[in-house]
Amino acid sequence: MNRLLGLMVVLMVLLDIGEAINIVLALSRQEWLHALLVVGRVLLLNAVGFWILRGLRDEG
Repeated sequence: MNRLLGLMVVLMVLLDIGEAINIVLALSRQEWLHALLVVGRVLLLNAVGFWILRGLRDEG
């Protein structure tokens, strides 16, 4: 179970890094709406990821 938790954490960190790059690129092209949508997607995916992590931690 610990391996799965570690994998989820690594996946979430890499996802956040990729989305941060996406936000920077969108802002550099002055695509404000796209950048805001990416921020919303990051918040949603992090919320789901933390919910899954909490469930996995409670099981194990």
